[in-house]
Amino acid sequence: MNRGRLIMQIGAIGLIISAFLPWISVSNLYGNAPGAEEGIAIGWEGDGFITGGIGLILLVSTFMSKGKAGKRYSIVGAVFGLLACVAIFTDFQAIVKMRPEAGILASTDIGLYLTLVGGIVAIIGGLQMTPSHESGDIGEKQYPQVA
Repeated sequence: MNRGRLIMQIGAIGLIISAFLPWISVSNLYGNAPGAEEGIAIGWEGDGFITGGIGLILLVSTFMSKGKAGKRYSIVGAVFGLLACVAIFTDFQAIVKMRPEAGILASTDIGLYLTLVGGIVAIIGGLQMTPSHESGDIGEKQYPQVA
């Protein structure tokens, strides 16, 4: 297995797992007043549906494609990782736009960060060079050819 493929699989698994984790916590600034809302947003309830789907697509594609020798592993996979990162930055902007003057405070949770890391790792995996035929894949034995 080549390094780019393994790195992309790790990023894809991170994207899938993060879709089920909490992304945003919202709490009431003014204590527990009657009718005050507090809660969390799980990734799957919003953009996590998209990023989890991207992770699933990337994971399946790594099992179906070894990449071409001497080329980058998967530019398309790197673009999918970039799309996951763009989705996260839009969520960060939504959190920044929430004003404490309105009486609520939103903060980020582990799922948002894991999605960002998974997207970046998928980008790195997609841009890795695939080993050439002469060097062989990592962990594979080279046998002499018999005439």
